[in-house]
Amino acid sequence: MDVTDAAVSTRKTTPQSIILDAAQHLILQNGYAGLSMRDLSRDSGLAKGTIYYYFQDKEEIYLNVVERDLLNMQTRIQAAAQTPGDCTTRLRAVISAYFDLAQANRSIFIARLREISGMESALRNLLQRHRTALMQPIADIIEEGIANGIFRPLQPQMVITSLIGMMNSFVTHRFLIEQGDITPEVVEHTLDLVLHGIQCGKSENDRDIEL
Repeated sequence: MDVTDAAVSTRKTTPQSIILDAAQHLILQNGYAGLSMRDLSRDSGLAKGTIYYYFQDKEEIYLNVVERDLLNMQTRIQAAAQTPGDCTTRLRAVISAYFDLAQANRSIFIARLREISGMESALRNLLQRHRTALMQPIADIIEEGIANGIFRPLQPQMVITSLIGMMNSFVTHRFLIEQGDITPEVVEHTLDLVLHGIQCGKSENDRDIEL
């Protein structure tokens, strides 16, 4: 079964959606390692044979859960990118939506940050398949800001890569090292760092040009 079809079908109550809901709950509780077919059968109320009818194994179930989250993230990012207001307001909304989703799916996000043996290639292909849809709303904000003279004329894709890298670093540090939460201050700090960097005032090059 194609994982995209499975993710889309979860909008209706189907055996696939029931299985994925139960799997996501188990992963949030126990991580990927704690996902077992026995517990999945118990929590979903479906026989193991029914689960195996729709999904080949635990890995395929996990990949479907990840793809469903990616589709949800696409929807949330697109909605956040259309928040009324200027480019800065919309960029803040996108950053907040990203962190909110990471917080809501904490264990699954951690499982993705940690390499799961034998699934690296499948996860990479999954992320690459959704890369454009996830990044385009952010690219539109950056390009609009550049066109309106709000943002410096940097390469939008590099800005997005830097932003996502920064957000993932915060999530990794908070979840894996500090074992804390993503707070509103993290959202504002990320936005401020993207917009202004850490340098006070104008750079030396800017002052040299003025002179």
